[in-house]
Amino acid sequence: MNTGSEGAFGVPVLASAAARFAYHFEDRATQGASRAVELADGLVAAQRDFTNTDEEAADGARALGELSHRFGSGHSSGTVVDRDTGRVVSYHGLTS
Repeated sequence: MNTGSEGAFGVPVLASAAARFAYHFEDRATQGASRAVELADGLVAAQRDFTNTDEEAADGARALGELSHRFGSGHSSGTVVDRDTGRVVSYHGLTS
């Protein structure tokens, strides 16, 4: 008889070992699928948040443009100064 053969262990022992082996990898596959669904849900939420942020930024830029027209010389330069950094930030393209 060969080591590890049916003759050495018998069909029930080998069948049980094969079933445990298959169950182990089936369980890992199920866990992997669950994790993939969680990641996909996270990506959908991130995409929604990015879209909302873009829309909020565009709304703010439009509001700045309207204020510039109302209180300025009648046209917008398309820039604002970031108070924290002192940098000039353009909002052109956000209002179209």
